[in-house]
Amino acid sequence: MYPPGGSRGAGRVAALPQAVVYREVRVNRGVYGLALAALLAPWALALWLSLSAPQPALALSFLVRGYAGMGGVQLYQVAVAGLFGIGVVAHDRWQGGLVDVLEGPVRRRDLWLAKAGVGALVVLAASAAVAAAMVAAGVATGLGGMVGGVLLTTSSRVGAQLAMFALALALGGAMAPAYAFAATLVCAALPALLGSLVATLFVPLSYAYGPLPAAGPPLPVRWALDLSTFLPSLSPLAPLGGLWLPLAAHAAWFLACTLGLVALGLRWWEAAPYERLRDAFFHPVLWGVYRLFLALATGFVAYVVIARGTGRGVAFAVTYGLLSFLAWLGWGAWWRRRGAAGGREA
Repeated sequence: MYPPGGSRGAGRVAALPQAVVYREVRVNRGVYGLALAALLAPWALALWLSLSAPQPALALSFLVRGYAGMGGVQLYQVAVAGLFGIGVVAHDRWQGGLVDVLEGPVRRRDLWLAKAGVGALVVLAASAAVAAAMVAAGVATGLGGMVGGVLLTTSSRVGAQLAMFALALALGGAMAPAYAFAATLVCAALPALLGSLVATLFVPLSYAYGPLPAAGPPLPVRWALDLSTFLPSLSPLAPLGGLWLPLAAHAAWFLACTLGLVALGLRWWEAAPYERLRDAFFHPVLWGVYRLFLALATGFVAYVVIARGTGRGVAFAVTYGLLSFLAWLGWGAWWRRRGAAGGREA
């Protein structure tokens, strides 16, 4: 059995052992197959319906234009990628004996990187198949000039899917699956939540919902408006139509997020004490983070009930902060009474 962070000390980068990759594919082959089918299904159905239409060439041209024009099922694909990242850890915990395997000669690093590598290959294979079908349909219908647009859209789509998969996998290596699922949703939506917070605090109600004056909003309000609409585009959950930067820039952003999340997730996974790998949270500090989230959510609900609305400006920030602080104290007292501060098995 390896000690906490047992795969540390391997100062060199080596190829993953074939036995570890084979075990990963064998244990999670159903999860990988289901994820691949789910990622391909909408586009396979769209292609079949287009080819079955009275005018197949026209239907295919609409499909290609919609894909290259940033339409389609971006949110669906990203959601599948997130569930996929949770699934490769959850299924291994429940069916593959993930924790027990670490008592043998298998290194934590190899086990986790096998999941990241095979999972990324599945996402890339599905995206490449869809892109190839769109390029072929475009060439066949005389839209060869849209090949560049198809490839750019694909780069952003696959980047968002990889980032979501890496986020879910990283959280799955730090907490039990049910908590990882909730944390993935919150973290993926965090840019949109921050954008909403900026709008709430710094954009007056008249500018948020009413017509803008001819002279335009003051500079600070304009910056707040721009920031509140830009931040959500940094989330993999943002529809492609809501992106601010060029598609290539978003693809680069999502790729950087993917690499960072893979490194962070591996660090969390290696540092988790072995005796806590069956707990709800593998690191004690995560109980505090979960408590903070509960306090913020409880404070917001309390504010809506008390104020009968969401409010705006400094008064909202002060009241919401006070209610959240009281909720923080309340959840802490409840936790101590229940004896849950040390974590529990999940």
